[in-house]
Amino acid sequence: MTNTIENLRKEIEVVIRKAVEKAENAGEIPQIGIDQVIIETPREKEHGDFSTNIAMQAAKQAKMPPRKIAEAIIRNMDL
Repeated sequence: MTNTIENLRKEIEVVIRKAVEKAENAGEIPQIGIDQVIIETPREKEHGDFSTNIAMQAAKQAKMPPRKIAEAIIRNMDL
């Protein structure tokens, strides 16, 4: 089970990294250096199975509200 969850986390990280790159290339967000994408399990079950705070991490560097960054990432996800 742990291996399956770890594999899901890695897949989610790849999707997020690709979406950030697409958003950067489209000019929706400035170039942000992503060192680490942390995928967590939310404390509140109603908040989903996994979460990341990548938008919060990038907000200061991008000089944009985290919500706008998150929306750009979501728009550029290949699901």
